[in-house]
Amino acid sequence: LNIYGFKIAKPKLLIKKDGDSAKIDINSNSVFGKIKFKPKKFLTLDLDKLEIDSAGNGVASIDKLKGMDYKATIKEMRFLIRIYDNVHFDLKEKYSGYAIDDISLSWEKNKVSLKGYWQQGSKPKTYLEGHVDSNDLGDIVSVFPDFDSIKGGLGELKFKLSWPNSIEHLSVKDMRGIVSFNLTDGKIYNLGEAAETGIGFGRLFNLLSLNSLFNKVSLDFSDLGHESYPFDELIGDFTLGRGKIKTDKIMIKGGLGTVYSHGSIDVKNNNYDLYLAILPIVTSSIPTIAALAGGPLAGIIAWTASQIIEEPVSEMALQSYRITGGLANPVITEIDRDNLPAEILIQ
Repeated sequence: LNIYGFKIAKPKLLIKKDGDSAKIDINSNSVFGKIKFKPKKFLTLDLDKLEIDSAGNGVASIDKLKGMDYKATIKEMRFLIRIYDNVHFDLKEKYSGYAIDDISLSWEKNKVSLKGYWQQGSKPKTYLEGHVDSNDLGDIVSVFPDFDSIKGGLGELKFKLSWPNSIEHLSVKDMRGIVSFNLTDGKIYNLGEAAETGIGFGRLFNLLSLNSLFNKVSLDFSDLGHESYPFDELIGDFTLGRGKIKTDKIMIKGGLGTVYSHGSIDVKNNNYDLYLAILPIVTSSIPTIAALAGGPLAGIIAWTASQIIEEPVSEMALQSYRITGGLANPVITEIDRDNLPAEILIQ
């Protein structure tokens, strides 16, 4: 049996006519449930099980859907090695495309919900807005261009995006809209050449990881050189449009300190225009230095003092930078704190 390119081997079928539509009970190794079908009107799936064991499996491109509405509820869907629970989608044919009333799925502690539309034909266009809750957001967003520098991360992602192409052809350069996320307990991987040959988010996160920044600005920390930088918190608000990614707000907090950023990346012309404020963690090193210089008693005194004056010491350690130049060879220039934009200072 072949349904829109999805091949089902040796199914057992019980077909009943229901007016001008058909009801089908299907039972096979890969599919179990009910199908309701009316030619040129609708296809409805109510399945207990669906298994897809290969990425291709001959399934037709989503752009080839036409001529009817599609709706599905799937209690358990296995795709390759992952099992999804409570999969639901509702697509209604509208004008020259489809309205996405709902696409939702969950697995383990992850939930994804989407809605929007896509327009087919000579001038394709897609609009999607979505919400993701996850205990491993890096795994989810890795399917999108330039996001594979984030690993792990507990939190949420929200977006409203459009692009002048089909739903299957994402392009950061052509996207418009907003993206925001709030994550805890993840890692930014230094992808080296992989990040340097990409555009947009991959380059940005690779650059803003404190390992990378502290190396570039010659700050002396013992944790440098690691392939990944663990973060305690990562907050980002972005606006995309006209070939630019505007960083309305970025805050990356980790064991070495905190980075705040504001500015933009021009992904069409391949250059940066960013401001950074780096707040290294310095108070924890005071007892060690003092103990080496004056013994354990001096270390205890210095530790007590560091707790009392922690905020002033941190403010004194604030480093301010401007990033310009090409994506492959950014120019990082130290600037006076007074030249930082207000958007960074109020974060």
